[in-house]
Amino acid sequence: MNEEEQDQTISSIPRRRRSAVLVIVAIFAIMSFFVYQAPFGGTLVSRIASVVPYPLIKVNATWISYDYALQRRDGLKSYYETQSIEMNDQIDFQQKLLQSLVHERLIRQLMKDYQVYLGDGAVMDLMNDLEEQSGSRGELVSD
Repeated sequence: MNEEEQDQTISSIPRRRRSAVLVIVAIFAIMSFFVYQAPFGGTLVSRIASVVPYPLIKVNATWISYDYALQRRDGLKSYYETQSIEMNDQIDFQQKLLQSLVHERLIRQLMKDYQVYLGDGAVMDLMNDLEEQSGSRGELVSD
């Protein structure tokens, strides 16, 4: 494609359509800024991340999305509240959350590589065994 054909192609796109594309790109850039500026921020970040699949962490060849991390965060917070476990340090909580997400993804990849499949009953048995080894559910969660 020579320069004249490129100029004709660009000029054949209606001006309104180009403006609309630029507006959409600008909105996406602003939303991305908010998501990555405050990764575990308020409702705006969670609403944006629930619609647009922003990547959070790359583990080997797969990505963990912000939406999945926010869902896990909310689940852990509600669990801590029901078990009366205090979350003293928000940064420590976020680091533990990210570490658990990475570990979970690595375990899933290993299970896939070795073709290991666990049913719900086997998972519950493993959790009960871990709980018994640690002494209580609270100690298991705090580790």
